[in-house]
Amino acid sequence: MTDEQYQEKINSLESRISELQGSENKTKRKRLYHELAQLKKNVKLIDPNLIEEKRQKDLERRIQKKLTKKYQEIEEIKQEKKKIKMKEKDKVCLVCKKIGHTAQHCRENVQVTVNVICYNCGSQKHTLKDCQKPKSGSLKFATCFVCKESGHISRDCPKNSKGLYAYGGGCYICNSIHHTQANCPQNPKNRIISQQQQKQQDDYMSD
Repeated sequence: MTDEQYQEKINSLESRISELQGSENKTKRKRLYHELAQLKKNVKLIDPNLIEEKRQKDLERRIQKKLTKKYQEIEEIKQEKKKIKMKEKDKVCLVCKKIGHTAQHCRENVQVTVNVICYNCGSQKHTLKDCQKPKSGSLKFATCFVCKESGHISRDCPKNSKGLYAYGGGCYICNSIHHTQANCPQNPKNRIISQQQQKQQDDYMSD
């Protein structure tokens, strides 16, 4: 129905309602009032001004939703950066022994290094901890940050009197300065792992 048709229908209903007087027509008037209310509601739904207003509100709602999502993403990135900074804050540089950065980002580290290299076999596809080849003890592909010589890392350097503990201290189990409690050979957990690694090395050599 067009606006004109709706208006004609509304006028007709209003005219009929005005003609139905008296208590005997109460039910009929109620039915016509209900029909009239429904028609007026339908007219409002097709009102161009109301349609445009609804469209604007929907658009604002969608924009606000996108902005909220964007703000949440930005906040998550900020929180992640904050976590990284907090972790970096507690790190000790093996080159200058200062807190707040690692050797990789140290300004005093003039050594040119490869981003990823295995100190055990020299591969650039994995690091020492993931190397599957037998470990002899010497790290011929490593370069020490302290003395700049090859064959060992700074924690094992004879010129490094503090090892891993730049500000003093040592392993909680054996007091060594060359490893932490988690990597201590006297740690019962590591004894089991060492036995497994020895078996793997023996199997590798037998092949």
